[in-house]
Amino acid sequence: MAAIINGAGLRVKECCKLRMQDVDFEARTIRISSRKGDKRSLTILPDLLAPALYRQIRWRAALHELDIAEGRGFVELPGRIAIGIPSG
Repeated sequence: MAAIINGAGLRVKECCKLRMQDVDFEARTIRISSRKGDKRSLTILPDLLAPALYRQIRWRAALHELDIAEGRGFVELPGRIAIGIPSG
């Protein structure tokens, strides 16, 4: 995370909110949707970080598939979300 924050110029909160779909390895960009004022922007994905980030994503995806196969691939949802009631 420190390398992404430093290399791509993200704030800590922006890095914590990154999702896999925010990273475009082909275009070498990272989509940031949590900048001040709820603006969306793009920043670079440094060439040096791309291979390590790609390996991390592949590793987590494989771990998720294993969890699903072993019956652990679920997330408990709080309150209204768990029972399907819109929250507002």
